[in-house]
Amino acid sequence: MTAQIDFDVIQATDLVYVPGCWQLCGDAHCCSFSRHKANFKFVGKAPGQELPLLPGEYAYLTSKGLLAQFQDHTYRAVPYAFGSRTILMESIISRRPGCACDHGTRPTICRLYPVLPVFDVDGRVTGVDRVGIYDQLEDLDGGPRICKVETMPLDELGKLLTVTAEIAREPRALFYMIAYKLAHDHVLERALRGERAVSAFQVFETGLMRSALIDHAVLGAELGTLADRFEARYGADFALP
Repeated sequence: MTAQIDFDVIQATDLVYVPGCWQLCGDAHCCSFSRHKANFKFVGKAPGQELPLLPGEYAYLTSKGLLAQFQDHTYRAVPYAFGSRTILMESIISRRPGCACDHGTRPTICRLYPVLPVFDVDGRVTGVDRVGIYDQLEDLDGGPRICKVETMPLDELGKLLTVTAEIAREPRALFYMIAYKLAHDHVLERALRGERAVSAFQVFETGLMRSALIDHAVLGAELGTLADRFEARYGADFALP
């Protein structure tokens, strides 16, 4: 039987890199990205925050009665086909004022923020990146970081490894994490190709409005190669819907 993520373990892991970190920036930046969104003319003007979910996480939140915390919200499930395979990108769009969810029952992405664990196909954590594309645009513009989390105390490192170990238990979830990193890198490379006379945020928004941020043939080929590696590594324990 294919191993499944035990979301109870993740929910019990209160990963907080700095005590009260959501107050250090002055406005719970990670729950609104209001200062990042202010760099755009059109993107992000509708109220709400979209929280990506791991496979099975929405069903878990539903079963535990944890959807009410998002108040006015929408569940979003978008299929992305590449070759003969498809992945289902799931998220919750919360229009709750202030924080999108309650701290104690926040989803996995909120526990990890601002860190994106970088995995290999065997489930080992080989490094970390910044999880939000807005944060990466901020880095490319060379300005000061809005998120004030700069270090990770050793006692919190153990909690991060607890969460990443759960993700790595399920090959499909592990695939989604690596695919997420691939997609981020692909979008940033295309958005920022060549010389820039304007900010990275403006380049990103223009590319998004023109549907030019993704070369689906290129990204699809990369995802296909990744899926081939997963099938070779995990066999019948790895399957995409």
